[in-house]
Amino acid sequence: MSSETYVIVFEGNVTEGHKTAAVRSQLARLLKVDKKKVAELFSGKRIILKRTSDKSEAVKYGKAL
Repeated sequence: MSSETYVIVFEGNVTEGHKTAAVRSQLARLLKVDKKKVAELFSGKRIILKRTSDKSEAVKYGKAL
């Protein structure tokens, strides 16, 4: 059994070609959080969203983000 841990880290960067307001709104809906929490996510700090030992779960989160 593998002891690897996958960590989903959010840095608050918006990919070129996407509008920040739209990204924030979609992220709030995806994570089911309010605007205050979304503002914290875009603070410029690295934030761990999830830790998992399941690689497929980590990939799923990565694709969703």
